[in-house]
Amino acid sequence: MRRGFSARIAVHTTTACMVLSPALLAKGQAAGGVPPTQPYVNPTYATAYAPQAAPPQQYAAPVPQYTAPPQQYAAPAYAMPTPAAPAYGANPYAGQPYPAAQPAPGYGPSVYTAQADPQIEYAPGQAAVPVLPQPAPAADIVSPPINEQPRAIADGQGEYDAATAYGYPAHQHCNPTPGYVQGGCAQQPYGAYGASCSSNWGGSSPAYSGPSMTCAPPIIWEVYGGALLMFRDDENHYFYSYDSAIESNQYLDAREAYDDFLPGFEVGFRRFNACTCSGWEGLYWGLFPGDQLSAVYATDVTGNLDPILDFSQLDYNGTTADNFTNAAQIHQVQRYTEIHNAELNRVWAAPGCGTSCSPWSVTTLAGFRYFRMKDYLEFASDVNDTLFTGEADELYYSVDTENDLYGGQFGAQFQRRTAGRLSFNGGVKAGVFCNSASATSWIGGSAGTAIINNGPNAGREWLITAEKDDVAFLGELKAGLAYQLGENWRLMSDYRVIGVSGLALPTNQIYPDLRGVNDVELLKTNGSLFLHGVFVGAEYVF
Repeated sequence: MRRGFSARIAVHTTTACMVLSPALLAKGQAAGGVPPTQPYVNPTYATAYAPQAAPPQQYAAPVPQYTAPPQQYAAPAYAMPTPAAPAYGANPYAGQPYPAAQPAPGYGPSVYTAQADPQIEYAPGQAAVPVLPQPAPAADIVSPPINEQPRAIADGQGEYDAATAYGYPAHQHCNPTPGYVQGGCAQQPYGAYGASCSSNWGGSSPAYSGPSMTCAPPIIWEVYGGALLMFRDDENHYFYSYDSAIESNQYLDAREAYDDFLPGFEVGFRRFNACTCSGWEGLYWGLFPGDQLSAVYATDVTGNLDPILDFSQLDYNGTTADNFTNAAQIHQVQRYTEIHNAELNRVWAAPGCGTSCSPWSVTTLAGFRYFRMKDYLEFASDVNDTLFTGEADELYYSVDTENDLYGGQFGAQFQRRTAGRLSFNGGVKAGVFCNSASATSWIGGSAGTAIINNGPNAGREWLITAEKDDVAFLGELKAGLAYQLGENWRLMSDYRVIGVSGLALPTNQIYPDLRGVNDVELLKTNGSLFLHGVFVGAEYVF
């Protein structure tokens, strides 16, 4: 009994010593290939191995933390080797966790931080594949795909380098409306430089192309100016003088007193938002002809040079006024006309705002217009000489009218681009206006104002002022050409026609009986004006 008990104690003691002995561990490594860090168990025993630590690996399992873009090196495809159990017993290391990954000797740290991957296993005896350093992708550089369609960023604002084909600055902000830059034809829908479809000058491919040329600048400014050369159509005939010997011979028609050529200029601007397809335009033009004279002399008639109006009904400078008009040495008619026009219009592009490659672009407009016409007419007579020097023997009859039209108008403008630098354009405007008209009529000279000498208005000075508010109509048509010189400039020319009705003109205010001042006080606004001519100028866009 005592010997058996002692034997059992000895067995267990021996087993424990064998597990902890370094010599036995080394012997086990040499005999069975067990790593030196693992304990060794006498193979004569078939007992189960206690849980042991996994051998350290030379290379970490390369598991990226994120989905990496394709790299020139493929991810290592191998399984972690699992140590085979010794032939003389069960594998004591099955199911045991591996130690933490260690840096690979001689290669430097891995590009990607190693993470535990439950799907990667290593076969027993299989060598680990070394992890090679991988080039890190550039964080902020992404190669855009070729012919990428333009896109707005998430907040609806896009930042692009605008094409400089038309002088647009780069790095503009734009929130294009749907379809504005789609279809490969980012057209500018308004003004001189509607983007064309083949080149910077026109055609069938976008003027703005490439991933960084998504849209034109949202705010487009155009300024222009040039000469305005207009002609005034003849008005009704009105004669002032006649030959007393041959009364059918009449002279000094009111038509002859004004020059039908009215020179002037025009300047304007346009501000267009290519993203909202709307904008503003403002312009001013004026006509400033010089004084126009027409005269007839006593030597031009057979008899006396007499006026058609009866000035004997007026007194001037101590006698009847006919003594300063009948049998005169000279009769003269002088006329001066001045016209001003100012507009401020809101413009809208036609639906689509250039989403297709059509060469046509159309805008509509509505706005305010102010039109002013000043028309002055004067008849003068001198019975002593042919020079008007302001002496008391000279008599004058003048009518000065002013028409101030203001109100709203509507219209449309179009542009037809060609494959080259040439484009056709035109427009129409029309409106109904309020005409605040006035006229001042006077007969007299340096000796004072003439006085009515008979009738119900006897003793009244011949100085009459009349005013009236009436309705007037104004319409305008134009058509012309434009030629693009370069990125920012183009030449423009158009022919235009302007018609105005409901005006107070000087000849409409003359009453045949000079005593009828009460009739002159009733302002006549039944006159009309017809202008036609050309505009030639240049435009700059930015």
